[in-house]
Amino acid sequence: MTELIIFILATIGMTKIVVDSSLFASFRDYFAPPVKDGEEPIVLNPVRKWVGDMITCHQCAGFWCGMFCGVFVYYHVGTLFLLACIGSFVSLLAQVVLEYIFSKIEV
Repeated sequence: MTELIIFILATIGMTKIVVDSSLFASFRDYFAPPVKDGEEPIVLNPVRKWVGDMITCHQCAGFWCGMFCGVFVYYHVGTLFLLACIGSFVSLLAQVVLEYIFSKIEV
């Protein structure tokens, strides 16, 4: 049970760092350049676009962060995909809950 809690917290934390933190801002801007109003989006090669999509989406990044954290928490390869899916769901759920809390605070 302790390992599962550590896994969940590590996955949420890692996902928030990858998707939202200023630490990865330049990395995100390279793979998914921000588009200002009225500007045409930059056409990216498919690999760069895929990586940009993976690091700007909480659910996508949560899957890969769950896979990464699963390697360190559980060593059985059969559970790794399941852990990645759990990480994806938990990261998305955490983002929805945080957005709800912040919307109530700002009112």
